[in-house]
Amino acid sequence: MRSKAELIDARIDYGIEKQENAFGMAFIVAAIYGYISIARQLLEKDSELLSTELKDGTALHYAVKYGRLRFVQWLLDQGSVEQLTLRNDDDETPLNIAKKRNDKEMIELLSFYSAKLIKPTMLFNLFKSAPAPKQETMKDGPENSKQTNSVIEFMRTCCR
Repeated sequence: MRSKAELIDARIDYGIEKQENAFGMAFIVAAIYGYISIARQLLEKDSELLSTELKDGTALHYAVKYGRLRFVQWLLDQGSVEQLTLRNDDDETPLNIAKKRNDKEMIELLSFYSAKLIKPTMLFNLFKSAPAPKQETMKDGPENSKQTNSVIEFMRTCCR
């Protein structure tokens, strides 16, 4: 395990800018090196650390950038799944970074967790906001049109 001084040197080596939140800085450095035990201790002190964000993104961005597969999985299991859609200053999501690195295992892991983001309510909301099709635009006849309208109406009432 690296000493505190080595972690501070790592912060300088990776060009992480000064930040008021020392725990947040340490959390990002733990992500760079893949130190789950240190990150776990920091997270116990401050649960807001998962949302710490610097110029190059969140801890998730950094862990992906440096290929820390176990750390990424741990972060996602801690509730960082919503961060999969966040973009860093280079307009990259963690998945974009993994693809740029051609890290197949990381791409697979991030894709698996990304699929968890698609919630049934999201699909229902698509139906809820979609206008009901007009009867004359339906090609399968009036019976099918009524069934389609009934399904859409049902989806709208369920999702209110």
